[in-house]
Amino acid sequence: MATPGVPPAYMGFVGFLQFKNAHHSQYDTVSDQIVRCTSADLTLRQDITKPDVIDSRYDRTVYQLAPQIVEGGVSFPAIYGVPANQGNVFAATYYYAVFREDETGLLEKFDLRVKYAASDVPNYSNFDYLQNVINTWQFRVEAEDVVNITMDLVGTERVQLARIPGDPINSVDPPSTTVLANSRIVTWNDAKVRLLTNATGNNRLQQNIESEYIRSFECNINNNVQRFYTLNGALIPQDIAPTKRDVTGQVVLMGRLDNLGQAAIDNQDYCYEDSQIQFGYESTI
Repeated sequence: MATPGVPPAYMGFVGFLQFKNAHHSQYDTVSDQIVRCTSADLTLRQDITKPDVIDSRYDRTVYQLAPQIVEGGVSFPAIYGVPANQGNVFAATYYYAVFREDETGLLEKFDLRVKYAASDVPNYSNFDYLQNVINTWQFRVEAEDVVNITMDLVGTERVQLARIPGDPINSVDPPSTTVLANSRIVTWNDAKVRLLTNATGNNRLQQNIESEYIRSFECNINNNVQRFYTLNGALIPQDIAPTKRDVTGQVVLMGRLDNLGQAAIDNQDYCYEDSQIQFGYESTI
């Protein structure tokens, strides 16, 4: 029996990560949806330093608070099937990673709710992480494996949630398990990757490279976001803004394709590049 006031040990699978409010987004359809993730380490941290001062003491006598940093990573497999009237988490996170508002150039922000333990009593393990953006987003698939999505988040602040006696019993719990249908994970046979290096007809590669010749594929999007602190009376950033975006990746092929190798050699003969990559998975089943 647990000792009153002393938190018991909980296994990680009993908590949850849940999308909450999106801000002015067409993908707010994922609000309240549980992310069936394989790892999540979103957290709040703050450094405390002890500066040197001349105070005629051998021990340090002053300390300084650093900014509050909300950040962490989330990994999850793409999963078929979504709750009724809800959106696709894979598509939504891709949208959050790449879309920038026309007027401001800022990324879409969204809130996440994290609970670390299964309990209907106030256990101080429920938090809302507010106004998050996706800093890095990765799509990866390889033969004999699943389609994996990994993203690193940067947020503004964390708010602790504790159920107040008298509140509904599910006030800080996820929706009923009926919304988490028994669904299949998207595997490598569902993935679609195409290399279109003849996108506008420059004849650099006469034949597109289809999924049949690809053993693994990885796409990385890095928004290189920065936090902006102001004299706003708080240790949290006033805003988070992206800088220049980096898009990188890797493709492993089955054997050497001569025409792709020749296209790489021919780079010196062209002053522009129009190649394209299409990736995703079959969503019609």
